[in-house]
Amino acid sequence: MNSLDIFSTQKVRYNGRYEFDAVYQQVFDFLENLRYDVWEKSYKRDATNNKLDVRIEAQREINAMIRRRIIIKFQAYDMEEYQVETKDGRKSMCDGRLIISITGYADIDYRDIFTGPGWREWLGDVIFTTIRRGLFKKYFGPNYFAPIYKDCAKLRGTLNGALGRNT
Repeated sequence: MNSLDIFSTQKVRYNGRYEFDAVYQQVFDFLENLRYDVWEKSYKRDATNNKLDVRIEAQREINAMIRRRIIIKFQAYDMEEYQVETKDGRKSMCDGRLIISITGYADIDYRDIFTGPGWREWLGDVIFTTIRRGLFKKYFGPNYFAPIYKDCAKLRGTLNGALGRNT
């Protein structure tokens, strides 16, 4: 599989009060709206250091050769949780630093169609290189790489909005 990191990791940095559950849910809602398959890969809470690490991964198959993949990492430091009374009832809030990292990938030949034993071992590399860097070079960029960049940029804006920032 040939995986291409579309851009260096974008980050959302926030320091202050926020509703972690709302921000967390916003990631799932946004990506599921774009028809990504989303799941939580890891959730680690260190109560002694008030630290939280969460990793979420989303995938969307475009065709048999191309897959879009987004990895979101939440890192909360000095996290203090408390309850707030609102007109809708009790709400769990957090105070501290939050860093959200968003990285988009375009996985090319993720099913390993052009690799393997037999003819694919020697001819597969030639065919794959011809498709990827030769005949269809201009086709890959705007059709497969640009949309993943847009999805990640929109997700970053959505998370900024969920944190009460308009950037």
